[in-house]
Amino acid sequence: MKKKFMLGAVIFACYFVFLVALLPVRFILSFAELPEDIKLYGVSGTLWQAKVDKVSVQGQLIEKVEIETKALSLLTFDPKIHIQFGDDLLPGPQGSLILSGLLADITIRDLSIYTNANLIAQVLPAPIPIFAHNSVSLTMDEFVMGAPVCQLANGLAQWDKAKVTALEDSVNLGALSATIGCEKGQLAVTINDDNDLGLSFKTLVGANGSVTGSGFLKPGTEFPEKMKPLLSFLGNPDNRGRYRLVF
Repeated sequence: MKKKFMLGAVIFACYFVFLVALLPVRFILSFAELPEDIKLYGVSGTLWQAKVDKVSVQGQLIEKVEIETKALSLLTFDPKIHIQFGDDLLPGPQGSLILSGLLADITIRDLSIYTNANLIAQVLPAPIPIFAHNSVSLTMDEFVMGAPVCQLANGLAQWDKAKVTALEDSVNLGALSATIGCEKGQLAVTINDDNDLGLSFKTLVGANGSVTGSGFLKPGTEFPEKMKPLLSFLGNPDNRGRYRLVF
């Protein structure tokens, strides 16, 4: 009798899971309360496979989002959701990731993003208007959400052909890279100082998307000649020849 009850419970649980998974994802999202700065457009499909034409995050568009939930992960009550977005022919970022831990600590693994460098440059304060060229790649082995932003983060950002245009002059900056970690709950992005600019800088992303950063610019022999006139906008160097950068 006990075995029959257990078998019936398992069958019912499986049936319930698959029934929910077949519900239209638009119906499920109607019960979800998304943050005000995130908006979805053109949602279709089910929990198994869904599509979103566009996602707006703080005014930035992510297009052609495809979502797939692995069936076996539903039975473990830890759904693993594979997400792909973007396209070579579309503006905006493109990439993929695996999302899990929806019932506990939300975790992102195997994150890979390629995006226009200027999309990033326009949200960072700068002493003068600049336009950033080419693409930035971001890879993240693991990111665990926490308060205010993260519990764990392990990633790398690379801008291999860094180039900016400022005051009508275009300047090649060489290669720039940054490590991504988590410090006291804030997402920390630290630029590796082995670069032509002599730039060392750390950016912290905290609660409600607040961004702070500090570091130094120490021009060396590889510092681009065209950028030297711009140093006057940074004030005076210290006794080690470094220009303080803060925002």
